Amino acid sequence: MTTAQPMRSDDACLAAITDVDRQCFDYLRVHGPASRAGLSANIGISRPTASESARRLQQANLIRETGSCPGQRGRTPQLYDIQGARGHTVSLALDHDWIGLRVCDLSRGVLWERIDRSGTPLTTEQLVAASRTLVAEGHRHASGECLAVTCSVADPVDPRTGRVIDMPNSPFAAGHIDVGSAIFDRAPETLHVDNDVNWAAFAESRIGLMQRQPNFVYVFIGAGIGAAIHVNGALYRGADGLAGEIGHNRLAPGQTLVQRLIELGIASPSDSSIDTDRLISMFDTRPQDATATAVIDAIAAAIANTVITLNPGALVFAGRVFDSPAFAEALRRAVSHALPRPIEMTQTAFGAQAPLLGATLGAAEQAERYLHLRIDPPAG
Repeated sequence: MTTAQPMRSDDACLAAITDVDRQCFDYLRVHGPASRAGLSANIGISRPTASESARRLQQANLIRETGSCPGQRGRTPQLYDIQGARGHTVSLALDHDWIGLRVCDLSRGVLWERIDRSGTPLTTEQLVAASRTLVAEGHRHASGECLAVTCSVADPVDPRTGRVIDMPNSPFAAGHIDVGSAIFDRAPETLHVDNDVNWAAFAESRIGLMQRQPNFVYVFIGAGIGAAIHVNGALYRGADGLAGEIGHNRLAPGQTLVQRLIELGIASPSDSSIDTDRLISMFDTRPQDATATAVIDAIAAAIANTVITLNPGALVFAGRVFDSPAFAEALRRAVSHALPRPIEMTQTAFGAQAPLLGATLGAAEQAERYLHLRIDPPAG
């Protein structure tokens, strides 16, 4: 869902931005300050073209003069850099026992960040109060226009409305609130809310192991279990945002995966949350018993059914349970055994805060799109 923004006085300057200007901006964002000659040489454009791009980007207040190149003969070249103070982005991640907020400037530099860990599941009221406090504090450290706001929640999100879907017996409090009005005081169309596993997979596709793999499935196992589906370079959310809810896959004899895990004593009957400590201990103890085997078989069946249906090029595993080498290896073996042909399987390197990382990257791209610096459609 894209962000609807008010009209600005610099719309004409932004509308004049060209593809070459976008290349210059991207070069400065990735590599840091450069002269017009440096832009010309590294992007492969003429010096007059580089000069014109620098002029347009300055007029739009997107880059600034930041000094000169020392030790140069003749006329001293002027250096240009991103005008970070042009605006900022805000990204919030809500999990069952932690909340994180990150504020970044236009150059994607972090202005302020905080992670609050509760240690125990938060109620809806606690989640809202803590989130509003974080957001207010974050805005005090920001400068310029708020260019984009993103939020990660541990429940499905309807891609048409941006509203969180309250799933039956969900262990996460976010499903019971309207994120836009309760936390940000913003209309739903002015922020981008998505599921935490989708945001984590987005990070994997942008700066992680899947940058060159357009088709993959990202499987997360923590207090909840779910997957993100990446098809042809974009997230696939389904008609209602429920794509990837593999905990609801039906296994023989008709149970869902979550129901099977409840029966095996790994998930709570009251809220379906998975006891990750017990799950890890089952596989760190030798020899593994029949219950451990049944747990692996159930999870592997749900994953294998998803892989067989979608035919992705790779599987990415994430979640605290994969810190157990024994669990990770047992699941890989079981999934491989259930598939008709091999598939690449790997484990993310981003850790528990991957959803916040993905939301931050999503906010940066959304801000650049808003400023005419990106012309690609929103991810997914």
